[in-house]
Amino acid sequence: MRQNTSIGATSVALMRELNAQVTDLPRPEHHRIVKPLGNLVLPTLDVDEPTIGFTVPDWLRRRSRTIVDNLLRTGVRVVGDPAELEPVDSAGTSPDDVDTDARLEMALAALGALLREDAVQPWRRADYNRRAAQAEQAAQRGTKTQ
Repeated sequence: MRQNTSIGATSVALMRELNAQVTDLPRPEHHRIVKPLGNLVLPTLDVDEPTIGFTVPDWLRRRSRTIVDNLLRTGVRVVGDPAELEPVDSAGTSPDDVDTDARLEMALAALGALLREDAVQPWRRADYNRRAAQAEQAAQRGTKTQ
């Protein structure tokens, strides 16, 4: 399995819709059944999708500036340019702007991958189940897993 994979705007839109459809699933079942779609299947699909864009809101720019200023006032040695700690806008598309045809194409590609089972195999392994359990425990603690 590739490390640090990411999904684009179409995959995010699809996962949002899917999650809205399965709100009745208990959290452990969601982590076991739904989460692998976003973590293992969608990143491997050969579907062209736009990257996710982000415009940094003013409140975040102000908060970031305050944090950097406070850091600099402590007198600690900062290696590098403190300006690099400030958030930057990222070009791309909002998942809210992905059209229905693109979401359908992504959903069909994911379904095809699942039916072929080439994307399903990793999550059947004990290793994936172990990581899913760790992710669930981390979610309960409010931390992230690697």
